[in-house]
Amino acid sequence: MAAPDEVTEDGYNREAQVNVLAQMLLLKETFPLLERAAERNGEARVVQHSSSARMIPSKGKLVRDYFAKTSAEHPLPKPFAGDIPGGTGMFNAGPAWQRYGQTKLANAMLSELFREKLAEKSSKIKSLVAAPGLAATELQVTTNRSFHTMRAWEANLIFTIAGQGPRDGSLPLTRACLHPDACSGDFYEPKHLTSYGPPVAIATGGTFKSPKAEKAVISDRETKEMMWRVLAEACGGEIF
Repeated sequence: MAAPDEVTEDGYNREAQVNVLAQMLLLKETFPLLERAAERNGEARVVQHSSSARMIPSKGKLVRDYFAKTSAEHPLPKPFAGDIPGGTGMFNAGPAWQRYGQTKLANAMLSELFREKLAEKSSKIKSLVAAPGLAATELQVTTNRSFHTMRAWEANLIFTIAGQGPRDGSLPLTRACLHPDACSGDFYEPKHLTSYGPPVAIATGGTFKSPKAEKAVISDRETKEMMWRVLAEACGGEIF
């Protein structure tokens, strides 16, 4: 979360690769097993793990160059490039948080894109997404201690106001993974301010219950097709 602007051996921004691209490669490699499981059991599920940080990107836009290969000769574009010495804190939404927001928006948007693609194939695999809300875990500790992009006072403030423990934070994901009535296209997150409380569906079957919630997830067709191509380039072919 809000990690430094580093490039992996594969040539991608580290956060983009860890939070999105590597997961998509795993999905590509395991997709035949998911299809077999769906035929045997009547369903299988792919659940993305997003965050309220999906709302950070301006106008809900995913930027191709952030998920494409990068290097010293081809660095990331603004506002994603570089790190500010000493960090800037979370509330300043510096480059590190812009990068993180892109990955969490991608998780949410790709879940909807997968729902559409799977429906075209009449697949029994369900595509869902969940967001944990403000769950106090080692994630904040690591970001504060190692990356200096989340101040201790910032974490203390927001988690005192609307934080919850990791067990409660796991409930949206657990519901998406295991609830018998969960449908493809469902999006679960905490009930109160997207931060805490029991999990509720802000979208059911791909239909969002409010324009604000939809705006922070649904991208235009051009963006969806762009991300599908980017994933194919990174994973050595289309995921499915």
